[in-house]
Amino acid sequence: MATFSPTIRVAINRLKFRYPFRIAHGVRDGTDVVLIKIAVDEHFGLGEATLPPYLPWKAQDVLKLLEKTKITFELKNNQPIWNVSNDLVLECPPAAAAIDMAVWQCAASLTKQTLHDWLGLGKHQVPHTFTIGISDAAEMNDKIHFGIAHGFTHFKLKMDGQNDRQVVENYKHITHHPFAVDANQAWIEGKESNAFAKDLEQKGCLLIEQPFHRSNHPGHHALCKHLTIPVIGDESIQGWEDLQCFGSHYTGVNIKLQKCGGITPALAMLTLAKSLNHYVLIGCMSESSIGCGAGEAVALGAQMADLDGPWLISNDQEIKEHALAL
Repeated sequence: MATFSPTIRVAINRLKFRYPFRIAHGVRDGTDVVLIKIAVDEHFGLGEATLPPYLPWKAQDVLKLLEKTKITFELKNNQPIWNVSNDLVLECPPAAAAIDMAVWQCAASLTKQTLHDWLGLGKHQVPHTFTIGISDAAEMNDKIHFGIAHGFTHFKLKMDGQNDRQVVENYKHITHHPFAVDANQAWIEGKESNAFAKDLEQKGCLLIEQPFHRSNHPGHHALCKHLTIPVIGDESIQGWEDLQCFGSHYTGVNIKLQKCGGITPALAMLTLAKSLNHYVLIGCMSESSIGCGAGEAVALGAQMADLDGPWLISNDQEIKEHALAL
């Protein structure tokens, strides 16, 4: 069995949002990103570690971590098995995700296949949501029409637990496209949130993502019993271990490559989620088309994809060109 020792190039860049991105965690105009390119002869793969400010890792630290990392990989059982010289990479899931997606793409090239074909999860299309950060009615209108103009038929409404009913009212006034909501832990468990969730269900909401604090697994479980639409764990379910321990408290899960560490652990989570009969959403940290492209390959095994990062940012082409030039 051949062992490959690819060359590695890394660099820092910044994703720039088209609009200030407002969620319950706060507002930001961009996100630091560390890009990676690995290559074996003419075969290469790209990856990115996307680092929103609420995460503990800084771009310079991740850059230094990746610069001193040596990677080898083998092809076994129709997937790449990779090893690194520094265990710290495994303690930083975005860094691990950057390496993993780059290795998978390089390995797919070595086998003369596309990543989608190699994963073999199918060719069916799943609904894709376009995220509407917390906005007034005028900004929401602009964002919705931008999403529609770029082919989106489903939307995700961010909520902060303050004016959420008005958010839904504004949305329904603008469009009748299907929608989901994401509270990013902003709701408080109780009769009021139960009533609002039931109202959302009656208004045609497709799913409710992470309404309560990440540690409030019993509260999410109680809400699941109150609704027929999925209650999705996002911040509550970071990786495979969380899904195994707490998955029964939810009826769905948002699997993100940046959270769990890449394509390899995402596939394991997808298998476990299916065994739990979960509704599976493949999400993103608003990364570029590098990270979201890797997510797209996994999304073929899900029910919905929230991989709108390339449209939320204004410099996607610049990011791709920077990575390719490494």
